[in-house]
Amino acid sequence: MNKDRQRKNKRTRQLKHVRGKHALQRPPFPCGDSSRAGKKMRIAAYDNARSINTTAPGDRTVQDRRYWDSMAKRYDKEIYDSFNESVNRKEILGILDKVANREYTCADYGCGIGKYLPALSTRFKWVYGFDLSQALLDKAWEKVVCTGSGRSRQRKLKNVTLTAADLSESIAIQPPLQVDFACCQNVLLEPDENTIRKMLKNVWSTLKPGAKFMLLVPSLESALHVGQMNGDRFRRHMTACAGSDVLLGRLPREGVLTQYYLQTHITRLLLEARFSAPEIVTRLEYKWSHEIGTQTSPDAEALQRVSLPWDWLILCTKPAASPEEADI
Repeated sequence: MNKDRQRKNKRTRQLKHVRGKHALQRPPFPCGDSSRAGKKMRIAAYDNARSINTTAPGDRTVQDRRYWDSMAKRYDKEIYDSFNESVNRKEILGILDKVANREYTCADYGCGIGKYLPALSTRFKWVYGFDLSQALLDKAWEKVVCTGSGRSRQRKLKNVTLTAADLSESIAIQPPLQVDFACCQNVLLEPDENTIRKMLKNVWSTLKPGAKFMLLVPSLESALHVGQMNGDRFRRHMTACAGSDVLLGRLPREGVLTQYYLQTHITRLLLEARFSAPEIVTRLEYKWSHEIGTQTSPDAEALQRVSLPWDWLILCTKPAASPEEADI
């Protein structure tokens, strides 16, 4: 009897050690569900959660909700903050000041953990934040929209609403959302033009005629610029993901195949989506340290003397009269 108890205690200690240091914790479930069906659900959910971290880098996609949910705790460390870390943030603030109106409503598509929400909240009457990941929205709510903790928690941004939604699907809000301004920062990353077209179509459908749209996308020109400065590293980086194709702008970013854009490419997609020709197209620059391999590069000093890498920052308009309205 004592030996059985000793074996059981030893096994319990081993499980605690494994779960505490080396394995993903099981998701919480109601303790009372000890049925066979409940056990199968627990095992399936545990395996599903583990797959977030065990998926091969090349198999992950930008539109993978589980991947972004898994990033919530380490978002600040691993995801580039275009609002606070760009070298010329004044370009963003200049556009926001240009379109700001306290009588206008605004939509932030792909708001993540809410980096842009405070700036939008002070410039617009109401802000709708959308993201694919509920975990990221939860963090935005806790750290940005609200302040304090426990019973002392108070809502800081009182004109912000957060909703989980996939921009590649229709935005299911009733009544249908119609806003005066929308922004979309590094969200059109899926290396599939049909998906990108769906996203732009859904943004279009939620904008009022004459509304402005601010867009930030990775620059393929910049990626090639980085490649020329770091040729060997760039070639090794290119082989990190299956399906990489420089001509199509499909390059790995943090192990995930990502769409990069020539200026002419993103302009063509916007025109196809019935937006006006961009009225502002500018570089949003960031430090070389954000590029893979350059922090330890022997050419680090030389890199500081050439153009910084950049994303494309674009402002365009939904025409005041759509083609359908013009035909009536």
